[in-house]
Amino acid sequence: SGYKDKIGAAAILFRTGCHPRKLLFNLGTKEEHTVYEVEAVGLRLATEFITTEDDLVFPISVFVHNQAVIQSSENFYLKPGTYLIDCFCNRINCLAVKVILKR
Repeated sequence: SGYKDKIGAAAILFRTGCHPRKLLFNLGTKEEHTVYEVEAVGLRLATEFITTEDDLVFPISVFVHNQAVIQSSENFYLKPGTYLIDCFCNRINCLAVKVILKR
């Protein structure tokens, strides 16, 4: 989101009985970055929480409120910022393999 001409992303992890954890990332100005990029970086921050938690409880929910980001995770597009979605999908796939191998 944007504030005072700056644009950044955030991810918050809520767990029962624990204080919320948050990650913040400042991308720069709104002239340099798009809302799409910011939302995709937010997903990337969420993967940091997911891949670093020791005792994950499934299912896991990740919420994003940008239709372009949601749709790009389902389809392949060549446009600026899609590498961020690819990174998110790759991290989630690695986590899935890790969980399967633990069973």
